[in-house]
Amino acid sequence: YSDREDQLRKQLGGEFQDRAISQIHKAIRHMPLIRVSHSIKGSELLDKNFSPRPAPGGAVWIPVHADKEYSIEVKLSLSRTGKSTTHQKGGRKAHAPRFNKPVDETWWIVMGEIDTGELIAMKRCGPFR
Repeated sequence: YSDREDQLRKQLGGEFQDRAISQIHKAIRHMPLIRVSHSIKGSELLDKNFSPRPAPGGAVWIPVHADKEYSIEVKLSLSRTGKSTTHQKGGRKAHAPRFNKPVDETWWIVMGEIDTGELIAMKRCGPFR
C-alpha cells in the first residue's frame, strides 16, 4: 500500500473492507485537481472603510450593495489531470461505476449564501479538454 492509501485505510478502516478502500483510493487518485479563481467587477464594489472578513474555507468576504449590478468571473483550470480515462471522442470520463457506458466529466459552479443556505446561481460548465 502507498502512504496515502494507508492514511485512507486508517480513516475508513472501521467502515469499509480492504477491497472497498482500495477502490475508493483508486477513484480519488484519478480525480483531477481543479484550481478555481474569481474576480468581481462593479461600479461600487468596495466601501471606503473596507476591511476583509474571513469566511469558511479560507475565503474573504467582499461587501457589495444590494441595489447595484456586479459581474462575477469564475475561472476553472486543471492543475493536474490525474489518470482519468479518456474516450476516442475526447474529454475526460467521470467515475460512474453504476452506469453501463462511459460518462463525460461535467462540472457545476454553485453560488449561494452560506448563512441562510440560499441558492443564488448554478451554472453548468463544459468538460475540460
